[in-house]
Formats: sequence, C-alpha cells, structure tokens
Amino acid sequence: MKISVAAAALALAIGTAASAFAAPPAPTTTSAAPATHAAAPALARSGTLQATGKIKSVSDTGFTLTSGKAFKLDAAVKSSSLKAGEKVQVRYKMKNHERWATEVAPS
Repeated sequence: MKISVAAAALALAIGTAASAFAAPPAPTTTSAAPATHAAAPALARSGTLQATGKIKSVSDTGFTLTSGKAFKLDAAVKSSSLKAGEKVQVRYKMKNHERWATEVAPS
C-alpha cells in the first residue's frame, strides 16, 4: 500500500512539473477583413471609397482613369461635366463588383 501511495504521489509530482514546461496556449486574435481599397477609415466604415487620378476617357455611362480604374456613373453624376485629361477625386461605392461614382470633383 505504501508503494502505491508513493507511486501515485510521484506521478502527480512529475505531471505537475511537466505541465510547467508545456507550451503556453496560442494567443487568440480577432482580425477584420482587409480593406479592398486604401481609403480613409471614416470613408471605409461608411461604405464610400475614394480614388484620385487623371481621366483617360469618358462615355455616356462612365469613365476610366489613367490608372485603369473604370467607374460607372451614379444618377447624380453627369458625364457632360467630365473631360479627358482632368485630374479628379472620385467618391464611389462598390455594387456587383463594379465601381459606381457617387461624386466627382476636380483635384
């Protein structure tokens, strides 16, 4: 009986000491999905994104910047006010994987 009590005490001591050397639990992280565009945090939270550049071409339904970004025109934006070569700042929203310009201003 003394041997089994001593063996149990020894096993408990070894188990306790071994747990001191165990790896600590991995830290938990919570990360948000990365932004699709570099935009000011307030703009990203509101769902409005922003781009700047020079207009390469204009059509009745949209325009393209020299960077290659293409925008469709929201009802509030008129294509007649846009000119190729003009530097602009564009506020837009993504709808069905397309950029929809909600505001275009000279920059």
